[in-house]
Amino acid sequence: MPPVVLPAELSLVADSVHSFEDVCNALRHAVQLCELLANQQGHIANTYCLRVSLLQHLVTSVIPLPLPCSHPARAERCFWARAPMRYETQVPCKY
Repeated sequence: MPPVVLPAELSLVADSVHSFEDVCNALRHAVQLCELLANQQGHIANTYCLRVSLLQHLVTSVIPLPLPCSHPARAERCFWARAPMRYETQVPCKY
């Protein structure tokens, strides 16, 4: 029997985030896609490069950097400081 190759939908990771839940979803999708690509590296070419570029895009373009603690407009303009994070968002997911 030929191996079953599942498609890796790299577009599941959003191009931008607007809330903490969006960040969690983007990170969760990235983990699942990296696991899928790692498990199929014998059947899909260049999975290491795909995984690295996916994570690079996530860290440099999707998830915003926090403003410094001493920034005068941090409370209004910083993605990480303008809204309180709920406890359920902070708790790691257990599969």
